[in-house]
Amino acid sequence: MSKQLWALCLAIVPWLACAQSGIDGVWQTDPATVTGGSKLSRYLVKGGEYRCDSCAPKIRVKADGNLQPVRGNPYLDSVAAKIVDGHTLAITSKKDNVSSTGVMTISADGKSMVREIDTVEVNGTQSHSTELLR
Repeated sequence: MSKQLWALCLAIVPWLACAQSGIDGVWQTDPATVTGGSKLSRYLVKGGEYRCDSCAPKIRVKADGNLQPVRGNPYLDSVAAKIVDGHTLAITSKKDNVSSTGVMTISADGKSMVREIDTVEVNGTQSHSTELLR
């Protein structure tokens, strides 16, 4: 009997290891609970150049759509910025095998901006976020 019980325990262990954990699933942020940082985001597109002065470290690249190396940044190896039109900027960033593409769109009245970001992780996991900045 004890051999059968032992065999049953060994058979259950792999099944338990594959069981869904409490953190698995789809999670959504409650916008009412989000607070911004104490520092304002500061982006500048001028003279064919994109700058993020609020990024740490700051980012400054040509807005020509080509990936350009970013040195000294623990989160990015390279960034590409492209002016889509008078209200829209597309950004691609890469770190190792993780890539993010984002689009920043300024409202017609110039008082707000929507930032959308799609990220693909090394394991193929994808995420999307949309943020309204005023």
